Formats: sequence, structure tokens, C-alpha cells
Amino acid sequence: MNFALRKREPKEDKVLKFIFNQRILELTEKYNRIEKQLKECLAEVEFSKQKEGYFMNRMCGKPEFMDNDAIAMAAQEFADKEAEKKARKNADELAKQATKLNSNEGARKPQIKITKGKLGTKTRKAAGDGGGGAQML
Repeated sequence: MNFALRKREPKEDKVLKFIFNQRILELTEKYNRIEKQLKECLAEVEFSKQKEGYFMNRMCGKPEFMDNDAIAMAAQEFADKEAEKKARKNADELAKQATKLNSNEGARKPQIKITKGKLGTKTRKAAGDGGGGAQML
């Protein structure tokens, strides 16, 4: 069934807007009451009482950053570790070279060359054969 659409009068529009706004206010008040009853799921103070290396957005006060001495000490530790790694790598490389020299002892090792076909034979196309095959000389 089809019903004809009718135009609302200004008085009806005014009443509908009023009812709509009232309902929005009621719902807003209801949600505000519910939110006041709920506690925040994570209390920051109870969660961590230690001094952290980071700061949360909601913390008050000025954030504390590392000073220049602490940065220099961290850089020195990093450089020491890198130097230790490099020295260990060089020692391993020297040990590998020493074992290679000891195992070789100046002897020549044979080298294998991989070639195509049989060694020591020459092939050419047969002119009169017509088959296009190769003949041994």
C-alpha cells in the first residue's frame, strides 16, 4: 500500500524539534550519570610507583630528560662494545687465516676445469652427409 506524503506544518516541525532536543538532553544526562559511577580501569599511581624513563601525557610537572653526562656514558659503553666486537672479529679472521696456512703447507692443489664435450677430440660438421651430425677426426 502506498500512502501519500504530506507536508508538515511549521507548528508540527517546532514540536518535533523540541521533542528531539529533549530526548538528546535526557540521553546525555543518563550517560553522564553512568560515567560518574564507573571508575577508571587503570589508576596510574597504583600501576607504577617507580620513576620511569618516559612520561605520560596526563602527568603534571616538567618531564625529566637525561643530562649530557648520562648520554656521554651511554655513548662510551656503546663504543666499548663495538670495539670488543671488532677485536673478536679480527681475532677470528686471523685464526682462520692461520689454519688455512697450516693446512696448505705450500703444496699446490689441483684445479679442475669443466669443459663441454670430450677432451682431446675435435669435431666438425659433415658436409656430404646431409644429416647435420658431427664426425670424429
